[in-house]
Amino acid sequence: MADVQGPSPALDLDVPYGEMLMLVGPSGCGKTTLVSIVAGTLEPLAGDVVVLGRDLVAMRKAAKVRFRRDNVGFVFQSYNLLPA
Repeated sequence: MADVQGPSPALDLDVPYGEMLMLVGPSGCGKTTLVSIVAGTLEPLAGDVVVLGRDLVAMRKAAKVRFRRDNVGFVFQSYNLLPA
């Protein structure tokens, strides 16, 4: 478990529709956490999460499921989509 020295830094991220964003960083820096929060599968400790104009923090669980179904796709790093 990581030793957290206070609150996580605030993040204000605006990605225009249609743009591609790549998250790159060392293991444990929060890439998966950020993607999980933006996808609505993980709740932030504080703040707002607005994706495509929808407030994910205010959504009920069923609405988040519909939102993910209609707007989010995942490609897992170790899903073995291609033979090694």
